[in-house]
Amino acid sequence: GWYVHRARATTRAWHAPAAAGVLGLTAALGLGGLTLAAAGAAGPGRMAVVGGDAVLVGAVAGGLALAGALLVVLPADPHVRAAVARTSRAGVARLRNRPAPAAADD
Repeated sequence: GWYVHRARATTRAWHAPAAAGVLGLTAALGLGGLTLAAAGAAGPGRMAVVGGDAVLVGAVAGGLALAGALLVVLPADPHVRAAVARTSRAGVARLRNRPAPAAADD
């Protein structure tokens, strides 16, 4: 996340989350592949299956890497902050211009 924030120049608000997604996918595929390569038989009988589940390790590692990257990249990116500010200002303006709800007839 820190590398993505410091080394990558963004020009649009979606660039930062996309870079974080690529980072999470790379971590998932890399660690899942390494776990798959490390798993296998260590002998007969009960030692026929040894090692972690590659899909589970990849999913957890990728999810954690994605979450960490998003926690660093999103608040620090000026384009994302500007897009969030624009959206929140537009939402507040829309709420202020909304007519009052009608009273229910009982």
